[in-house]
Amino acid sequence: DLGAVWIGVYTLTGWQKFIINTLELPKNILPIALIAIGHPKQTRKDRERFEDDKWHHEKW
Repeated sequence: DLGAVWIGVYTLTGWQKFIINTLELPKNILPIALIAIGHPKQTRKDRERFEDDKWHHEKW
């Protein structure tokens, strides 16, 4: 089985500059995210992340 994780990259930070240099990206390309894919060391049960009480239907 393969697993994946989304890694957000904040703009204009040392981390973004590190990624640009490491991947030798062209100057007109700014990474905003990475997706790491691999074989997970362990598996875990999926959990529901949606919280209905934080959803507003056209009013607060």
